[in-house]
Amino acid sequence: MDLATLQQQIQDTPDDWAPWLVLSDWLLERQDPRGQIIALEHQLDTRVLPTRERHALWARLQPLLARRDEWLGELDLPAEATPELRHGFLVGLWVPWHDDLPERLAAWRSARTAQFLASLDLTRSGAGDVAVASLVASPGVAGLRRLRLAMNRLTDRAAAAIAASAPLRDLAELDLSDNEVSATGAAALAGAAWPRLQGIDLGGNPIAEDGVTPLDRAPLRALRNLRLPNAGLRAEAAGRIAENPAFAGVEVLNLQRNMLGDDGGVAIARSAVLRRLRSLDLRRCEVGERTVEALLATDALPALAVVDLRDNFLGQLRASTVAEQLAARGVHAMGA
Repeated sequence: MDLATLQQQIQDTPDDWAPWLVLSDWLLERQDPRGQIIALEHQLDTRVLPTRERHALWARLQPLLARRDEWLGELDLPAEATPELRHGFLVGLWVPWHDDLPERLAAWRSARTAQFLASLDLTRSGAGDVAVASLVASPGVAGLRRLRLAMNRLTDRAAAAIAASAPLRDLAELDLSDNEVSATGAAALAGAAWPRLQGIDLGGNPIAEDGVTPLDRAPLRALRNLRLPNAGLRAEAAGRIAENPAFAGVEVLNLQRNMLGDDGGVAIARSAVLRRLRSLDLRRCEVGERTVEALLATDALPALAVVDLRDNFLGQLRASTVAEQLAARGVHAMGA
């Protein structure tokens, strides 16, 4: 297996030990101590060991992990940066915005220590529309799997730049929550080619127009996690989400603080599309008895494990009874 393929596998499935162990052998052949770190941490994570043997492995591991600062020093990260390391490699990074970040990001990712960097977090970093547009057009973001841009007052201009970015085509998670993206920006994102996008968060943005959003009909067939809280959605948007065949793989759906009412809640509960949905957040959505009755139906959302109904008016239904009935279906209900 060539190193580029290995890099892609690690970035795609960072919790899978198999590619890391292949990398361990490759590193040990080149006398890189991170190969030993991977091997030792694999044993500690996957084997049931006597206490004495576990302590012995930890004793061997500690001096290797102590080289963290040495490896990070090769990158010359800003003092404010918050790095996330795994087995001695930089896999995630929060960093404040600087005008030279696109160039510095490309330089960091060319170093061995950062070659598996998959997550870039610019939450509340001071990045604006112009900054984000320059970043997502740069080669330094190519191959990133997770990009977090929450709370930066970004507008449709940034959303359009992200949607048009060729280097971001491998993105698996995008967080644009709590910005100022409207329905226009949501339309740009919904129309982009995202073959690997599994999670998107546009909560806290005014992305709805007349209670619906272009995202509720987006052809995002790889999507597993859809978060649209406090986005101005109404019942029609919930109905469109429930009927969108591209959302057949969605497992987590967060619609809290949208005025869906029972029409929206019932549409989700009776969806023939959302058969894999495990977690549903309807907190403060103005749902009531009809939504609960639909959720209690034996054929409703067969994979559902958790539903949040807090801060809704459930009418004459007793919360304890609803919780017991949902529990009988294997569903944990919050707020019921």
